[in-house]
Amino acid sequence: AARHCKIVCLIQLNQFTDALKALNDDEGMQFERAYCFYRSNNIEQSLSVIRQSSDDSPRMKELLGQVLYRAESYKECLTIYRDLVSNTVDDFEHERVANLAAVQA
Repeated sequence: AARHCKIVCLIQLNQFTDALKALNDDEGMQFERAYCFYRSNNIEQSLSVIRQSSDDSPRMKELLGQVLYRAESYKECLTIYRDLVSNTVDDFEHERVANLAAVQA
């Protein structure tokens, strides 16, 4: 738990390289690893981590949508956002609708 807190703190401080070092070879925390790669503009590595993960949570799907958008994979990104908008109800609904509109533009 302490290690997880440290990694989350590093991410909050935008210290993505340090967070990735702290993650090291740990097979857990795939979302955090993928997010760090994404924020470090290592889109291919982020996508690889997401694709290899068994995490199909809304937050991982949301990250996948963002990664696909940045990778200009708009067709797959559109599919992800349509699924999220249709099947997820939380405080981020408006952001998802905005992201869906951006992909469709």
